[in-house]
Amino acid sequence: MFQFEILKPFADRLEHGVTFQPFDFKEAVMADQMHGGLILEVSRKPEEIPRCDAFITQRKNLPIMVKVADCQGVLIYDPVTHSAAAVHSGWRGSTLNILGKTIQKMNEAYGSSPADLRVAISPSLGPCCSEFSDPKNELPEFCHAYIREGNRVDFWTLSVSQLREAGIPEEQIEMAGVCTKCRPGFPSHRNGDSGRMGIFVTLL
Repeated sequence: MFQFEILKPFADRLEHGVTFQPFDFKEAVMADQMHGGLILEVSRKPEEIPRCDAFITQRKNLPIMVKVADCQGVLIYDPVTHSAAAVHSGWRGSTLNILGKTIQKMNEAYGSSPADLRVAISPSLGPCCSEFSDPKNELPEFCHAYIREGNRVDFWTLSVSQLREAGIPEEQIEMAGVCTKCRPGFPSHRNGDSGRMGIFVTLL
């Protein structure tokens, strides 16, 4: 299972002896993200930045990364076929079920069985802050069950539901459960912060 080290500020973690390994982002495969449902299989770093919202790979030592701020960064690992995925899932990606499509793509490309997959979901906009003007008209009908009081939408629960519908056992899904708007220290477009954080996985 993935383990998140995101719940404390960097300074606090350093005080308690947690160290960080340097990472060269120039080596990572990154995308020109479209808030869509396009998934790209990669076995090497593309010469040009591709337009997509998810990567899958079986290539070792090839970091695949998505950039998020309020959207969910979702990492998927298959310990049987030793393959992985990195998914950028905003609300539009949720309406397209990009998570289910990524799992299907891993099955088609590598023979991955959903029952074997481990999933980690990054900090993202929580149900406390994901407010829409008119979610019943802005979102497809299958999303309406996740509308909460105040026109807020629980995309955390929706993502878990989509993963479970794809066949992943709930105990193999790790949700950070941290709202990027509520929790200081995270980039959040809802807070007027134009920054983003990188969520990546590398097969060793």
